[in-house]
Amino acid sequence: FYFYVVTQLDGNHRGTGTGTGTGTWQPEERARIVGYFSKEKVSSEGYNLACILTFPQYQKAGYGKFIISLSYQLSRREGKP
Repeated sequence: FYFYVVTQLDGNHRGTGTGTGTGTWQPEERARIVGYFSKEKVSSEGYNLACILTFPQYQKAGYGKFIISLSYQLSRREGKP
């Protein structure tokens, strides 16, 4: 199986200065897992996906459709129908 993890980057800004307006701001990004999917290396049935999951708090945000679309794009790159 091939396993893929889908993440969302959350950009936070943390100040490193003294609070007087002279400090520098550095972006800090954290990746949050929103879902994953797996594909069989060789599928005798020709299936594109083996397993797909979107975590509940990210459902209805379009990630399921994105994961399915991504899996088809990967299959095309692999030369599979």
